[in-house]
Amino acid sequence: MSGRKQHYIPQCLLRGFETACSGKESQVVVFKRGRAPYTASVKDVAAQRNFYSELSDDGRKTLDDHITEYENRLGPLLTELRAAKPGERIDSSRAAEVVAHLTVRAAFVRELFTFGARELLLITSQFLSDGEAVRQYLGIDNGELDTALSEEIDKAIDQLRIKFPDSAARGMLKRIFTFSLRESFTEFHENSAGKFAPIMNSIDVTLPVSIRDAHAKALSSSVAPDPRIEALATLKWTSISVEPHSHFILPDCIALSRVKGTEAEYAPYLLHSNDELETVLLPFSSAQILIGSRDAVVQEIDSEEVNRAAAECAFDFFVSSTGDEKTFTISKNVGAGSRATVLDTVRESLLSLRPSKDKYAQPEEGSESERGSQAISNKETGSHSYVVSFLDCADQSTAEQIADVVRTVVNALGARMPVQRIESITFASDYKKALEAVDRGFESNEPLSPTSVDYGVGVAMAPMVLRDRGIRCCIVMQSWLGHALLSVDDEKIQLTAIYTLATMVARAAYIDMVDTALPGILLKPLEDPWDAFFIKHIESVSSSYFSARVVADIDPDLGSGYQDLFCNALRSAIEVIPSARLEYRTHGNLDLFLRTALAQLSDVLTHAAALIGHFDALGLSVTEYDETKGLLVENGLLKWMDVYQRDLEAIYDRRSQWSSLTEFLSLTVHVERLLWQFGIFPWKTEDSQIRIEIPLESDMAALLSLAQSGNE
Repeated sequence: MSGRKQHYIPQCLLRGFETACSGKESQVVVFKRGRAPYTASVKDVAAQRNFYSELSDDGRKTLDDHITEYENRLGPLLTELRAAKPGERIDSSRAAEVVAHLTVRAAFVRELFTFGARELLLITSQFLSDGEAVRQYLGIDNGELDTALSEEIDKAIDQLRIKFPDSAARGMLKRIFTFSLRESFTEFHENSAGKFAPIMNSIDVTLPVSIRDAHAKALSSSVAPDPRIEALATLKWTSISVEPHSHFILPDCIALSRVKGTEAEYAPYLLHSNDELETVLLPFSSAQILIGSRDAVVQEIDSEEVNRAAAECAFDFFVSSTGDEKTFTISKNVGAGSRATVLDTVRESLLSLRPSKDKYAQPEEGSESERGSQAISNKETGSHSYVVSFLDCADQSTAEQIADVVRTVVNALGARMPVQRIESITFASDYKKALEAVDRGFESNEPLSPTSVDYGVGVAMAPMVLRDRGIRCCIVMQSWLGHALLSVDDEKIQLTAIYTLATMVARAAYIDMVDTALPGILLKPLEDPWDAFFIKHIESVSSSYFSARVVADIDPDLGSGYQDLFCNALRSAIEVIPSARLEYRTHGNLDLFLRTALAQLSDVLTHAAALIGHFDALGLSVTEYDETKGLLVENGLLKWMDVYQRDLEAIYDRRSQWSSLTEFLSLTVHVERLLWQFGIFPWKTEDSQIRIEIPLESDMAALLSLAQSGNE
């Protein structure tokens, strides 16, 4: 009869597990998770107030009424099954109907899904609070934005495009939006993170109600779903009696199953899909179990094995006809299997949300010293030799002493990085002339020349050359550095010389690593005009980061020097580019203006890369220092610096896994970013040509001022 106390495991099934000591009322022993076993009347077991539905207030039948009516059919079906002789074939459709009904009506369905959903919420909440994980999942840094996010950016472009010149290309706008998102993502996530918890808490509170309503809705459609009955009916069914002095227990999941084609353990039946079932078990009394099998009728079964599996597959409890020692022992594992299965499923489904190790792979264990320098393994390439020469800067005796120190330094570095690409090391009194005399072995549009800017001059270079044996490296250094290697009385200048030499050796090592990973790529012309235009402005960026990082431990205090170079380069760009852009408005020579602007920005990027590399090796941030941070903040580049650091580190961390030039070309977006900074907007046309937009608004105030001065 229907009422407020509604049984999710029917009493007609529970009575099959009554204890021997039952009186007028049938009783069972209940083994509940986290509680001592207790004996209870079946009318009080597996029941809950208004579990299926509230009482009707208008005379209409409720879900509980329908289930109660169905029990008028279920009772006789169970009686028929229990009357079957051991080993006798049972009508598959009747067995399937009983299993389908009993399993889908149970509280196990709600409890398991509530548990899984809450675990899903917990992991999702942890994931959403992890900015790096969300950043990786959305593809913020790898150029492959999440589809939904990419579509939202497209919508924003459609809405805002009227504010840009008609000639502004859609691709350029999207690159600007995307890069802006990269720079602002950390701040955006931090501002949003506090909103996740209330949302998750709200969902957690409503979960049980939502799942209860979904369960009730499904049962209202059918208390014995046809798809499940059809799948279960394909099995061969029989009833098996328990061995003497043994018994079966009834878990709250009702039925267990195993999948085909594996040696898998039993799991709750509802956790397996219909098409993978191999075996299904349903204990329908303490002495009998219903078995469905894919291939053949099962004639015997180990009740102790089944009971162990049933206890683990139960979610919250099982009932038994006895409270013996064996049953008490297996009760300690109630829920272990079902909960673990759900946790594994949830965690596996969310595994793709976690950050990939490819993008930010950690260096191999033991690769860093306590000071943070990187040890790069030297490959077995056999012995090699190189020439140490001096151009008008040392007598024979001094030259031999310097050469000895050079070989000592190179040999020491050879234990940390590949040095076999070094062809020669030259010290010259006329550094400019020595660079011009280097036989590069290939044609180059730009001859070698010393770096010379207002804030400093170059003192050493490690240009790449082509020989019969392949790509090699010729190191050229100013003569005073060679003599400084012998300055034992001035440790500071000697350390500077050693550090400079080590940096050049590291650049040779970098060339070796790239050419080894990507043979022939260093001298291969690029067919795409866009890539060819930008790559020359980031050619030295990655190598500068690498060399500064791997030799940082030689002179950790050089951080201030790197900061000065970067700050001076940025100040120079801030002064020179707007002035050159204003002159361009008059002379109209775009190539001339771009050469000036890009030369400035190349210096900014190169010095920033070296600065970041040095500080990354020491585990420090370049923005911890007031002068650098202040200059970046003043010019709106603080967030850019963080993105630049991410990209440089990503390439460095993949140094043993580089697979294509695309990884290095990803840095060209930083050339674009700095061009945008100065009102210069490049984009690729549909025929792969490069267009440059320099909005007049950038110089309008200056032009009006000049016009006014001319009128006066």
